[in-house]
Amino acid sequence: MWETIDNYFQGKLGITEKEAFKARLELDKNFAEEVALYLQTKTHLQEEKLRQRHAEWLPNRQRGKKVVIYQRVVVGIAASLVLIMFGWLFLKKPELTPEQMATEYIEQNFDKQMGVSMSDNADSLAIGKQLAIEGKVNEALKIFDELIKNDSTNFQAKKIAGIVSVKAKYYDKAIKYFDVLGKQQGLQSNAGYFYEALVLLKTNLPNNKIVAKNLLETVVKQNLEGKPEAERILEYW
Repeated sequence: MWETIDNYFQGKLGITEKEAFKARLELDKNFAEEVALYLQTKTHLQEEKLRQRHAEWLPNRQRGKKVVIYQRVVVGIAASLVLIMFGWLFLKKPELTPEQMATEYIEQNFDKQMGVSMSDNADSLAIGKQLAIEGKVNEALKIFDELIKNDSTNFQAKKIAGIVSVKAKYYDKAIKYFDVLGKQQGLQSNAGYFYEALVLLKTNLPNNKIVAKNLLETVVKQNLEGKPEAERILEYW
């Protein structure tokens, strides 16, 4: 474990490994304590090394008194560093990771779009929603797929099909629905790419995270639906 910790502080970890290290540091108390112990030990070793070097430099007649003073100064500095580190580890407010922010958004917003109402095209869409609410996900998706097949511009069917797939943890299906929605032209408001990015982040896979970041940047640049939330997630990257 200390090899990983040492590699982090030596700047030898890749971007993905650094992000994983930071996330674990914030969420795993035992790991945080291990990092603190590592820093304390490293400080002690540096202190000992400096003390030995200082002892070699000092003339014999001056060594006694000055070494004692020097030791007190170094010990005080080391203690301060350890206290600062412990304060940073345990007192700072944890920050959400992009993955956590995506999950939080999905949990707080996707259910709101599952309300059953009779608006355009509506009977079939409403029936599909109701089936999904009742847990009959596969039946609901068949209805949405039929709607999309009959009308490839039916963005509502694509969006709800994606949301239902996320709720059922059919993440690959959800990504496909949202990707098709994101590519659809002529919509006044299109959340396809934003939703696709959220699902990619929720899967918590390294390659998916890279794609998700690109999609979020596209949402911001093209001023698509979800831009404020996309900007916020990117700030925590």
